Amino acid sequence: MTISGELTKWQAASRRLAAGLVCLVWCGGGVWPFHAAVSRHLAPLDPALIGMIAFFPVLGLLTFWAMTRRDGWRAVEFTCDDSSFQFRKVRRAQGETRALSEVVKIREAIGRAGLIGYEVVFRDGQKVFLERRLPNAQAAADWLRSHRQP
Repeated sequence: MTISGELTKWQAASRRLAAGLVCLVWCGGGVWPFHAAVSRHLAPLDPALIGMIAFFPVLGLLTFWAMTRRDGWRAVEFTCDDSSFQFRKVRRAQGETRALSEVVKIREAIGRAGLIGYEVVFRDGQKVFLERRLPNAQAAADWLRSHRQP
């Protein structure tokens, strides 16, 4: 039996777009007080306002970096059969193939809205994340659990 799933191109790109939107919101949070101060013709600018202006764009860029960095362990596509688990992660052109005997643990990842996906941990400590919106992710997690070596 073979189970497979793959995100559409839009689903894969939407994570980066969401991170970019969050970055823009944080950066805009710093631009708004500056625009408000300039439009009221405040001279000289308050040092706290200058600090806020500098803080928000930096925070926005750090947020974008953190959101896109953590996506590096998410699977974009996977296939599992009787002997192996094959997957390709975000931003990786090459896929990985692991024997089912290398799977040590399959954990459910719970977020604020409930189940968000499944974390597959291998014997060498490497991980891959099968998010819930990945087709057949639950079936793959159940399959891996049932074929995991004790």
